Amino acid sequence: MRRLKTNTVKLKKKSTYYVIYYNYTEISKFLFKFTETFSTSNKKSVTLLEFINNLEKEEIHEFLKTFWDDEGCVKVCKDITAKTKSENVAQNISKLHKKVGIKTNVYRDSKNNAYEIYLIRNKDNISEFKDKVGFQYGVISRGNFKGLSKSQGLDIITV
Repeated sequence: MRRLKTNTVKLKKKSTYYVIYYNYTEISKFLFKFTETFSTSNKKSVTLLEFINNLEKEEIHEFLKTFWDDEGCVKVCKDITAKTKSENVAQNISKLHKKVGIKTNVYRDSKNNAYEIYLIRNKDNISEFKDKVGFQYGVISRGNFKGLSKSQGLDIITV
């Protein structure tokens, strides 16, 4: 039996951003209609919700924008990647890219026990990615590009 807290909101200041913790019974009940758990510790049970596969192309673009802003990484070696612990999620994300004409590959990262989605690095594919998905709000949090927006990092590596 899940324990649901009621009417709890916490705002914590992190280094350069805020994290909002909220736990409302109504929201929790609504979200649990879609999945038994939101935990990624059981990698096999985590997947994308079925309705996402049936979205219109413009809605898929918006979903992928959010995904890349959160999970995407722009590397100095010119790789554009995203990582997830779930093979199901990685494969489904890759299929969504294919639906909107963007080529990706999925590789298992055995060192980190995760799966990495790589954007295929050719001029046309990167152009499609920039036009249809790109980065809106994401900030690079590690490496040589730390502190730049992900869109700035993308511009630097695709010049």
